[in-house]
Amino acid sequence: MRRGNRRVIGDFSRYRSDLGDPDDTAIDRDGLIDALRGYFSHRGVEPNWDAINRLADDSLVVTLAMVCPFEPIEKQALLEAPTEAERADTLLALLRMGAAEPSGPSGAPTRVS
Repeated sequence: MRRGNRRVIGDFSRYRSDLGDPDDTAIDRDGLIDALRGYFSHRGVEPNWDAINRLADDSLVVTLAMVCPFEPIEKQALLEAPTEAERADTLLALLRMGAAEPSGPSGAPTRVS
């Protein structure tokens, strides 16, 4: 302790890859776009596909993770994915599950607990 404050030396080595360039080759962009089409179609959303198609792979994954109406636990899974490829795989799984949810009487998807 120094002047009443604890001092620590943090080990951030497991986050070293966050400083590197994203690995675009690890993302199944076509699969992600197909799943996104199904997800948005199921929810009656017509997005701006031109804007989506112009996004770089890393921006696409991050943007979709932010704007899609996932549950907090699903967003947490996206945050905790250690690599871009794993985040994209998690996003792909969430989109596919969301597109397969049963619809309620109003045609809106319903959450099954």
